[in-house]
Amino acid sequence: MLHLARQHNKEVPWSIIDGIGDKEDPARLVFDAVAREGVMVSVVDLGTHYHPLVNAIKAVSSKNETHHLPVANVMWEPKPNSKEGIKSWIESGGGHDTVLLLNLSVEQITDWDKMVDLETIVVQ
Repeated sequence: MLHLARQHNKEVPWSIIDGIGDKEDPARLVFDAVAREGVMVSVVDLGTHYHPLVNAIKAVSSKNETHHLPVANVMWEPKPNSKEGIKSWIESGGGHDTVLLLNLSVEQITDWDKMVDLETIVVQ
């Protein structure tokens, strides 16, 4: 089974800090995500309008520590499975700039999209 890794800097601007010990600017958070169900969301720009793209995922615990990297660390499995989920994501125009949410469901995202009149693409 293929797990995808997402690591991204969460930076604090140097202008708001007085110092960060023996580390160089900018200060960064390093943390591991929890393992549970969630969604990956991206916005596809179609030129005349936007489509939110949503994929149900399962975040899993990483077997490798990344404590020396200045990043957040999370691994996930796209649904319905790695092969179909990745293929559908790419074919639907999904990019690498995404939001990973572990406290919302596909249904909650699509309900909100309907309220604001957006047509959502759901990878299932």
